Amino acid sequence: MLQEDISKTNDNFERYKERISNFSGEFELGLFLFIARKSLVWILLFFSIAFVAAKLYLRYTPPVFEAYSIIQVQSANQATKLLDVGNIYGSENTNGLAEAVELLRSKVFFKRVLSKLPLEISYFTEGTVLNNELYTSSPFKVEVKSKNRSLVGTKIYVDFNSSTSGVVTFSADGKNYSENYISEKWLKFPQFDLKIIISNYPEIQRQKNAVKENAYYFLLNDTASLVNDYYSFLEVKLLNEEAKTIAISFKDYNPIKASDIVSKMTEEYSEFDIERKSESSKSIIDFIELQLNAVYEQLKTSENSIQDFKKANDVSEDTELKNTNTSRLNGLEDQIIA
Repeated sequence: MLQEDISKTNDNFERYKERISNFSGEFELGLFLFIARKSLVWILLFFSIAFVAAKLYLRYTPPVFEAYSIIQVQSANQATKLLDVGNIYGSENTNGLAEAVELLRSKVFFKRVLSKLPLEISYFTEGTVLNNELYTSSPFKVEVKSKNRSLVGTKIYVDFNSSTSGVVTFSADGKNYSENYISEKWLKFPQFDLKIIISNYPEIQRQKNAVKENAYYFLLNDTASLVNDYYSFLEVKLLNEEAKTIAISFKDYNPIKASDIVSKMTEEYSEFDIERKSESSKSIIDFIELQLNAVYEQLKTSENSIQDFKKANDVSEDTELKNTNTSRLNGLEDQIIA
């Protein structure tokens, strides 16, 4: 039996060696090179297409910038400190952090932030493929009167013939409008009155040489629309519960605008926190004054009742006792006022 097992093992080993020998004998380096040479065109084409696609993506996809900030929440309850009462509703720090995160995430607060930034009008340069926002760096400024909400988001092009004049063109309500303007003078359209102020004409000339004509345009914005457009790029998250820190980040194609929005959110939260604490302190003071007035009125009523009782029962006044009671009464009043 053992002899048969050894024989089978040897047969299997011999067959394995035979398959290896056949593969080595059948493999021809020349055939492999012939096949590789036939496929070389497709291999090169594949890598060429991948390289061109990557280059186009990097060339024509605008970079996204992210601004980041960390704030620390001070959630101390002033009423608890001043009135010397315990917190019977749970963890004060946790509640304060949760409230702060929800406040910073709310669209109402975000609208307050955006309304404090120069976003009423957005300025752009229009290239062949990409548009570039000129946030706070536009070589011209626009003032608008009687803004028509129907023009919100409409591209209004500004062409520059000289450092003091040019042409404004846009389309609205199925009509094309085109008017010549003079810098710093009001120009009337059916939808609005417009004044253009040119501040950096050399920069305008440089840009016109780089991109197509009528490359500059601006948009009239609505704060509510901006909130909806920008909200998806905002992220607010709890960073460290023990340290009571919250992380705020915002992404945008313009790095300065992203930084300004994050900075303004931090600033507005600080102002809001001060406003809330001021109102809380005022409420506490009002409550204390109300209690003082109530106790004072009770004391005056008690004093009048004592006087009425003495008169009704012909109780003679002891000068020494009167002085003692008066001193006690004054002491009580002093304690209440203090």
